[in-house]
Amino acid sequence: MASRIGCFHSLVCAEIGRRIVDGETPDAIAGAVLDLLDLVEGLLSERALSYATREQ
Repeated sequence: MASRIGCFHSLVCAEIGRRIVDGETPDAIAGAVLDLLDLVEGLLSERALSYATREQ
């Protein structure tokens, strides 16, 4: 599980860095990263999404 989280963390950080270098605005970067996170969420299994959740 940690390797998946680390991989997605690296993906998000690289995307942010690339867009900063391209001169995009913070709002545009935030929107793009949210879209990327939606895509990543779709790739994860239900088991991964529910991993280490807290009981209410």
